[in-house]
Amino acid sequence: MNRMKKYLIAATLAFFGLLADIGILLFGAIVGSTLTEWQTNLGKIWTAISDNYLLIPFIIATALMVLGIALLIKEYFADKS
Repeated sequence: MNRMKKYLIAATLAFFGLLADIGILLFGAIVGSTLTEWQTNLGKIWTAISDNYLLIPFIIATALMVLGIALLIKEYFADKS
């Protein structure tokens, strides 16, 4: 596979993972500002995220972002021959 395609795939994974993480965290901040009480030690944002069942998508998005960054690093240090 062409090196440029590998860079593009890795950058796309990292970008969309980051975009999804930011969106979920913003949602948690907006919904968390309306919470008046919570029973966990997680805090308002994480309580809002977990109460709206967004913890699994957050973990998946974080994994995609880490995978994309790892692929970018791997491709950067790969043999250029």
